Amino acid sequence: FPQLIITSPLKRAIQTSLLVFGNKPVPIFSLGNAREAFGIYPCDRRDSKHNLLSIFGSRINFDFISEHDCAWQMNRRETRSEVLKRGLDLISQLMNRPEEHIFVVSHGV
Repeated sequence: FPQLIITSPLKRAIQTSLLVFGNKPVPIFSLGNAREAFGIYPCDRRDSKHNLLSIFGSRINFDFISEHDCAWQMNRRETRSEVLKRGLDLISQLMNRPEEHIFVVSHGV
C-alpha cells in the first residue's frame, strides 16, 4: 500500500487521486513537477491555489505549489524534452524521500 501519493495540480488528476485514495489514511501532496505537459491548451492550465483549496479542502497538501500557474503560456507548448527533464527532476525529488512506496497520479503528456 502507498505511503505517499503525489498528484499533478490539475483538477482531473486530483479528482483521480481522491477517487482512488480519498478514503485511505495516506497523505496526498500536489507537486508542479507531476503535472502534464502544459501551454496553449486552456485545459492544461491549473487553477489558482486558492481555488484548489476551496474545491478540495485540506485533503490535498498544496504547500508546494505557487498561488498562480506561472508556467502555463498561451502561445507556447512545453516541449517533450522539457517534460522529460521535469519528470526526471520529480523522480530525483522522490528518491530523496523516506517513503518506500510512493504513487504518482498524473494524466497524459
